[in-house]
Amino acid sequence: MNESPWTWADQISSYRFWGIFLFFIFILLPNVFLNFSYPIFTEQLNLSASQIGTALSIKSIAGFGGFWLAWFLVRLKNHFLLYLYSAFIIIGLLLVYFIPTSVSIAIGFFLIGLGFGAVALSIPAIIAGGRGTVVPGSVVQYLLYHPVILPVSR
Repeated sequence: MNESPWTWADQISSYRFWGIFLFFIFILLPNVFLNFSYPIFTEQLNLSASQIGTALSIKSIAGFGGFWLAWFLVRLKNHFLLYLYSAFIIIGLLLVYFIPTSVSIAIGFFLIGLGFGAVALSIPAIIAGGRGTVVPGSVVQYLLYHPVILPVSR
């Protein structure tokens, strides 16, 4: 099979390239903005560093669970599942910012992580337009963007 070589111009003129590139940029932005709110949790809610670290760990572990949830659901090839993932993220943000207790922050971070983990697999799978089964090539990328942070207490 004689394949023609592709150039960088061919790659960046593809809507799939820009879709996946912009997706990974946009999925990082909410995580960055969420990181700016950690000082608010410590000052206004009097949460310890251990409690915040536990919430971050919950978010990371739930994100991995959301990744596997999407692994099974993306095979349905139904784009309406993105509404479900968005609802997870929105409900999680509402719990974190408008009902600021330790339990609601933990549940909110769980839902946020679940939503981001599911989106991390679903959007590239939809853009790539896979046929048959979906092979997760972005497990390593997911772990690079969502490192598991373990709480450390004294």
